[in-house]
Amino acid sequence: MPVRADAKGNRARILDTYLELIRPRRLEPTISDVAAAADVARVTLYRHFPDKDALRHAAFVHALDDADEHIRRAVAEPEPVERGLEKLIGGLLGAGMRIHLLLNGQDYFEPELVHRWNTWKRPIVRFVQSAQQRGELRADLPSGWLVEILLALVQAAVVSPEHLARRDTTTAVLETFLHGAGPRP
Repeated sequence: MPVRADAKGNRARILDTYLELIRPRRLEPTISDVAAAADVARVTLYRHFPDKDALRHAAFVHALDDADEHIRRAVAEPEPVERGLEKLIGGLLGAGMRIHLLLNGQDYFEPELVHRWNTWKRPIVRFVQSAQQRGELRADLPSGWLVEILLALVQAAVVSPEHLARRDTTTAVLETFLHGAGPRP
């Protein structure tokens, strides 16, 4: 039986609301918080997600799907690594708390999520490998490690925005990734 358009809309609104309510260093929103903010009854929320774990899982997948197209566009063209990274970082920072959920909230032991997470990162890994082959990034470090470092820097900028001016955040993450914390020559 096909899902009604309003039911699809409710599901998407619930997921988007949950993702908007997530904030670092705060308690995770309750089912009641999410239902009220999404302007749906709790019974409607439970019809789509039988428990909080199901909601969290679906939100993780929803956030991956939302970020996936941006990532693919940012790293699709072979261009100088700085330009590609700047587009990638800017998009990830724009996704904000959704990226925080992806980097901090996933269940590393649930096989489906591990597979989706690794599939999601694959275009970034390929972009880094290509830059390594062109000599634009260090080739003596594994590409997967460099991607994890990049994502950790993005997450730090998302959860601690008070340390950087908003307009300088992308540049700060990019410069830290490319040049580390050592003094400039």
